[in-house]
Amino acid sequence: MSSEFHVSRRNTLGILIGSFLAGAGAVLAPAAHSASPLASGKKGSLDPYDADDFAVISRKLLYRGDDGLCFAWLKATKYALVKSSLTPLHSMESGALFRIQTTTDGYDVTTLERTFYTAVGTDDLLDEWRNPLTGETLMLKRGPVGPTTQKYRRDGSLVLPKAYLGLDFEATSSTRLANIHGDDIWLLVDSDAKVFRNGPDKPPFHVTEMRTTQARLSDAIKPKNNLVETSLSLHEVNSWPETMRMGDIDGSVIIRGFGRKIFDFNKMPDSWLTKLRRINPDIAADPVAALDKTAAKFEQ
Repeated sequence: MSSEFHVSRRNTLGILIGSFLAGAGAVLAPAAHSASPLASGKKGSLDPYDADDFAVISRKLLYRGDDGLCFAWLKATKYALVKSSLTPLHSMESGALFRIQTTTDGYDVTTLERTFYTAVGTDDLLDEWRNPLTGETLMLKRGPVGPTTQKYRRDGSLVLPKAYLGLDFEATSSTRLANIHGDDIWLLVDSDAKVFRNGPDKPPFHVTEMRTTQARLSDAIKPKNNLVETSLSLHEVNSWPETMRMGDIDGSVIIRGFGRKIFDFNKMPDSWLTKLRRINPDIAADPVAALDKTAAKFEQ
């Protein structure tokens, strides 16, 4: 007999927290040094080794440098880690819509995310899922996440809340320059968050995320180039969600994924667009209007 895999707001927050913390926290640019390709200062170019310039670059790489829309897709596989052994659980196709608006002291990012669960290594949508560690079959319920709005300061750091979805929330995060080589630039976004579940016997839900963003350096340092396409990779470690019903099994959820940030909604992956048009035709037909709707109940 199948049980319902209903992920409420107060159960699994991994995808939400990951989206919420993308690019959050401190924004760190390393000090200029003699080996820096821009240490001598290219007139008319942004310098990744300058803190103010790096705040502009990080905004462009994570979102866009001016106001408007951008989109991102991610393909990922979720694993269970138990006693140093990884077991594939299922795959994920995620798409996110972002609207960026400059404010007097920074900028706001409104996000709507839609994730579909698929069989491991395929694009086949899952309506039910068998937990390979417990043998239990669970029905899957999915829905959009958001729209939610995040506030960023002028230096690119996110205003972190003390509560999230009505629960106590603790988080740290940093965005920093990882490397420049040739015409490539890499940023690292490292985040750690805990959501304290209601109930004295419930441990906090813990999410640790490591995200890498890569772009062309020549695109990133042009002051008037606000649209910089990027590739991204994601590694995430989460506590067991309550709805996996893992009982006394000691372990974690591991997510490994890759994707891109783009500026044309119609260039999102065909498989994700097909699912969106079938299941959420309103979002597919008018993604701009979808960003102005009341936040959907989190059920996935």
